[in-house]
Amino acid sequence: MRNKLTAKPGKAPRYVQNLLNNNEIPSGYLVEEGEGERFRTLFENAQVGIYRTTPDGRVLAGNSAFLQMLGFPSLDQLAKRNLEEEGFSPNSPRQIFKEKIERENEIQDFEGEWVRQDGSLVYVSENARTIRDVDGSIKYYEGTVIDITERKRAEKLQAAMYAISQAAILSENLDDLYKAIHQILGGLMPVENFIIALYDVANDLLTFPYYQDQYDEILPPTKAGRGLTGYVLRTGKTLFAPPGVFNQLMQEGEVELVGTNSVDWLGVPLVSKEKTIGVMVTQSYTEGVRFNQAHADLLTFVSTQVAMAIESKHAQEKIRQQAERLSLLNTISNALSSTLNLDDLLEIVYQEIMKVVCADAFFIALYDAANNELEFKVNIDKGVRESSYKQPLGIGLTTNVVMSKKPILIRDFEKEKEHLLYAKLWGSMDLPASWLGVPILFGGQVVGVISVQMYTPNAYSIFEQELLSTIADEVAVSIANSRLYAAERRRASRLTEITRLGIELTSIRNEKTMLKTLVTTAAKIMESITCTVMAVNKNMDKATLAAQVGLPAGTPDDFSVPLSLPMIQHSMETGDPIIIPDIDRDAPKFRNLLVTKEIKAFYAYPMIIEGRITGFLTLSKDKSYQPSNEEISSSQLLAERAATALENARLFDETAHNLNQAQALHMINLAITSSVDLNFILNILLEKTRSQLGVDASSVLIFDPSTQMLNYASGIGFRTNALQGTHLMLGQGYAGMAGLHKKIVHVDQMKTKKSDFLRSPYFKSEEFEIYYGVPLVAKDELKGVLEIFHRSVLNVTSEWMNFLEAFAGQAAIAIDNAQLVSDLRSSNNELMLAYDTTIIGWSSALDLRDRETEGHTQRVAKTTLRLAQAMGVDEADLTHIRRGALLHDIGKMAIPDYILLKPDSLTPEEWEIMRQHPLYAKKLLSPIAYLQPALNIPYYHHEDWDGSGYPEGISGEDIPLEARIFAVVDVWDALRSKRRYREAWTDEKVRAYIRSQSGKRFDPRVVEVFDQLINTEPLISSYNPK
Repeated sequence: MRNKLTAKPGKAPRYVQNLLNNNEIPSGYLVEEGEGERFRTLFENAQVGIYRTTPDGRVLAGNSAFLQMLGFPSLDQLAKRNLEEEGFSPNSPRQIFKEKIERENEIQDFEGEWVRQDGSLVYVSENARTIRDVDGSIKYYEGTVIDITERKRAEKLQAAMYAISQAAILSENLDDLYKAIHQILGGLMPVENFIIALYDVANDLLTFPYYQDQYDEILPPTKAGRGLTGYVLRTGKTLFAPPGVFNQLMQEGEVELVGTNSVDWLGVPLVSKEKTIGVMVTQSYTEGVRFNQAHADLLTFVSTQVAMAIESKHAQEKIRQQAERLSLLNTISNALSSTLNLDDLLEIVYQEIMKVVCADAFFIALYDAANNELEFKVNIDKGVRESSYKQPLGIGLTTNVVMSKKPILIRDFEKEKEHLLYAKLWGSMDLPASWLGVPILFGGQVVGVISVQMYTPNAYSIFEQELLSTIADEVAVSIANSRLYAAERRRASRLTEITRLGIELTSIRNEKTMLKTLVTTAAKIMESITCTVMAVNKNMDKATLAAQVGLPAGTPDDFSVPLSLPMIQHSMETGDPIIIPDIDRDAPKFRNLLVTKEIKAFYAYPMIIEGRITGFLTLSKDKSYQPSNEEISSSQLLAERAATALENARLFDETAHNLNQAQALHMINLAITSSVDLNFILNILLEKTRSQLGVDASSVLIFDPSTQMLNYASGIGFRTNALQGTHLMLGQGYAGMAGLHKKIVHVDQMKTKKSDFLRSPYFKSEEFEIYYGVPLVAKDELKGVLEIFHRSVLNVTSEWMNFLEAFAGQAAIAIDNAQLVSDLRSSNNELMLAYDTTIIGWSSALDLRDRETEGHTQRVAKTTLRLAQAMGVDEADLTHIRRGALLHDIGKMAIPDYILLKPDSLTPEEWEIMRQHPLYAKKLLSPIAYLQPALNIPYYHHEDWDGSGYPEGISGEDIPLEARIFAVVDVWDALRSKRRYREAWTDEKVRAYIRSQSGKRFDPRVVEVFDQLINTEPLISSYNPK
């Protein structure tokens, strides 16, 4: 009977297939009584599992083989499990099974992973079919399953062996090989905690090149000792050590606990060519993850393949390393000849040495014999690179290399420390176990040291010492050449850098940004450890810190020094710089004024503008140092450029600030006074509110006194229409509270709070973070609420709040404008007068900057207006022409004084800067809407009729008429005025010149009308600007 009921692997016995095909087993066969004994015997004695389940996972029937396969003692217990929810592993393709059997009604040889009662997995091959109801719906599945677990394990083991051999071939290095082995074994058994330990016979050490453990850190190379790993190494046998085995070995004195105690421990020797080269270990700290003898057999089985793979990769790595070492010297020699840059040169040396010499720590230090100090240019410890630094020679291993001019090789620091000099620690501050340092010698003198270090002993030998010494000899000549080249390059580039800095400073209009650029760049140019600008305040009798780089973090922003100090007072009186080469030696009392003890030498250069000392540019060194005459001259030039740039920036900022304020006031008032359409006014106001305050969105709710409601009126910047239907009772929500109490309501972190914006279910999608509700009050009456929204953190200052309140006031006025229209129009007229007064003030400020041109702006403005009238220009355009004439040279605010006020001819480079002033004028004035019609004169008045002018080189009538008119008037007034470089011309000489330039520089028609105007209006010709 047993032979008849035995099936071939993967197939159910034929009688079982016939049984199912004939549908002779009724539903619930095993739980109902009275069925035929023959079928019961066949069903129960079948060695393949037979089952019947519903599609939703209920078990209806199952024979003994099926129950045994899943580890259940009875059908009743199995029937309590839902197979669809609990019966299959996540890796089992159950969904594919269901889709196919429901589509095709049967399935053959389908493989999957089922879950036994104890949680373990069983691999099965399944044949099944569907049994359907009269309406075609599936009543249940019935089929057979055969246990193929052993076959699958054998397949996996075979695949693992092949994968390990392939990894040995394909892995780029040993680290990749170890990772691959870990991953491959993870597909066979639990190996979360996995270690590969290799035995170094020469040094009797166990190293741990691969160490993955959830509790213990990687172990340093160590003696084999009495741990479990050492036991496997000594015996050369596999050790499966659950707690009982471990405790017994402990009692017998064979092993001792090393690291964290584990639940299960399994180690196998790695044997290659009859020699144990290491141990492969896995351990579990979890009760739910336990090993068994099958795991031990499996790991033992694959260990030989693992050992062979490691040995093969070791051999490959040794060959590669030897080849790299042989090519290193040639590579370094070629690389060093390609650069004179010292940093690049040393980086090449470091990178090339690291390719062939192992090092946990590495440095190259250059020796300065004159100052008896070492500069550590390249410093790497445990992968962390430190910045270059200098230190006195002192004592230590490096000092010994310098003093002896010989290499030092330490194989094992612990064993040799009694015979060694003091070792100065750096980087990680860990004591190295292996240390190698060689001197870099040039002309018999030490110019530096190269050192490699390891935190494991016996890392270096004579081979590495000789290799580094040879490299050092190659490096020495290159270092000497590089130092000479660097010194020449620094001297040659210093003036170029200062010139560049001066040009850069003239283009920066923000004083804080300019000062930061100045001190940062000046410190770099002059190789100073600190740089400050100290602003002089004679009224307060002190110089106060305005900008700095290099000072300690705690330096007070208002740090100051008295001007009455003798050295400072002398410099203020004479304009001479303060030079202190050695503070402690030359001016010890001055030490108390310095904020850091690191400063050993100090220099202060007065910043002079128009004969006034406005501040000091200070520099310093961290060692005694007397600057050369060239360095003093360079520093004085830096101070002069800084003074000029600061003065220009101050004038520009002041002008720009006034213009922006005027523009903002103008636009807001223009919106209110130019329309009675409240929506139009609010839209303008909200746009200005959003742009000026830098927020994402804003809205206005208008208060209806009759209903005591706040109603949405206008909004901008919203992603949705969430708030457009807002109708809030006074006192309801944030806006209602702001209106009720007439106080600003501020809410932070709106995303994390339950706000009142439940008034719209879509408000959350706006993702606002900040909210301000500002009451709009006019004549002490509530007019509405201005709401401000932002989606990120805001940097709110008192100035920002003042702007917000100002805009809220404007909104209140706009809402109440029916009562204020006439007053606002009157205010607007006064404001326009203030604009013109401001423009006249700016033009006067320009004249005052250059005394020789004083009055020029007013004269040319009057004459230009008269000539424009004579040319028939529309009366409505005369206001813009007047403003353009007054502002024609506003761009010269950005031109440095040393160019603008230069007494003799300008150089081509200076002329290039001077010709930028029309562009500066356009950049300054074009953002201002009400000055845009006046921009043609400031921008185009240097264009010539024949196209030879600037900035655009346009010609003829492409040049705006007002610019052509002004060009004639400007030349007329300028040539009749005395200048530093020439006397004033006579009227006839000027008229003759202008006529000669007709059709060249000037519009012929404008020249003709101007000539007639001089004849008919003697005031123009008789007024003498001289």
